[in-house]
Amino acid sequence: MSDYNCANNVGWGLYSKVLNLVRVGSKVLDVGCGNGKLGELIQNKELYGTEIDKSTEQICKSKGYNFHLSRIGDEVLPFEDKYFDTTFCLEVFQYISPEKIPFAIAELKRVTKGEVIISVPNYNCTSIRSIFSKKLRTLFFNSINKTHYPTNRDYLEGLVENIEIRYIYSRFEWVRSLWGNMFASEVVGIINEWMLR
Repeated sequence: MSDYNCANNVGWGLYSKVLNLVRVGSKVLDVGCGNGKLGELIQNKELYGTEIDKSTEQICKSKGYNFHLSRIGDEVLPFEDKYFDTTFCLEVFQYISPEKIPFAIAELKRVTKGEVIISVPNYNCTSIRSIFSKKLRTLFFNSINKTHYPTNRDYLEGLVENIEIRYIYSRFEWVRSLWGNMFASEVVGIINEWMLR
């Protein structure tokens, strides 16, 4: 997880907007599962997670994960083709260097027969908010300086054709719905099953 973690700032509960895509009894993959926070929100599902940090293994297993060490973008995911109904990759792509993105996307699509759901911080929103907050300004520039690639709607739309864009925000939803690319805290891209064929 990043030093500037939008998911923590806006509240994980807001992911309910995309979690309702996951059907009861589904096989779900959480790529870059961190400490397994997403697993607390997903119930009645068969849950798998990959992470590069072995120290999170026990806490993820305690939340119901089948845990695997794996680094997206650097290696083949350790699963069969079309093994999962839904795959999440939340707050990860801002760490992946551009030359590794095509392979990372191909792997997410390879192991998934349903939706691939990717979220990234909306750096447009962060840069605007940092004007008014010294704390956010420090977080924003620290994250950029640590080789986090600036991400937003345009970034997600450049990953794959026909990606469906949604926005996550905590307040003033009607305003952010109109100007999500500027004011939403996070951008979510959904690659649907029919796009994977």
